[in-house]
Amino acid sequence: MWFARQSTEPKCWSSTLATVMTEEELIRFLRIPEISSSKEHRNVIENLKRLRNLPRIHICNKALYPKEAILKWIEQETTTGK
Repeated sequence: MWFARQSTEPKCWSSTLATVMTEEELIRFLRIPEISSSKEHRNVIENLKRLRNLPRIHICNKALYPKEAILKWIEQETTTGK
């Protein structure tokens, strides 16, 4: 009888890795090239971190952006018009 090999990685790893974005991925996710006139898209991210508390974690001196936290942040930052 053939058995599927069990993964030794924690179950949360596969879903967690897919939901953490690099800065480049975040730039595309937020569609910054489409909506910003800035030529330096990284500056937009820096401003969002500094002025709007953009959520992030740091690993090996690199900022990573958890997708769920970004989605929650967008929801909190969203204003409704009258």
